[in-house]
Amino acid sequence: MSSDFHDLSQVACGLVPAMLERLERSAAEEVVFHIRAGLKAEILSGFGSGGVWDFSFRHGVGHDEVRFRRRHPAGTDPRLSILDY
Repeated sequence: MSSDFHDLSQVACGLVPAMLERLERSAAEEVVFHIRAGLKAEILSGFGSGGVWDFSFRHGVGHDEVRFRRRHPAGTDPRLSILDY
């Protein structure tokens, strides 16, 4: 699985637009951001349900991590396959 990493831990103003820009440019299945600690509420407010991305949070030392994974329409997830016998 391909992933992109972006350290935005020094960004306070314009964080959500900066994240959106990087998400739109990325072709990766997963995009990971380091953000300033304590901004989880702002991210949840800015992204709502996440659109074409599922996202999760993990607390780090001095920063939080937001991990976005690309959603696939039902039945089209390339990681799933059925074996034919």
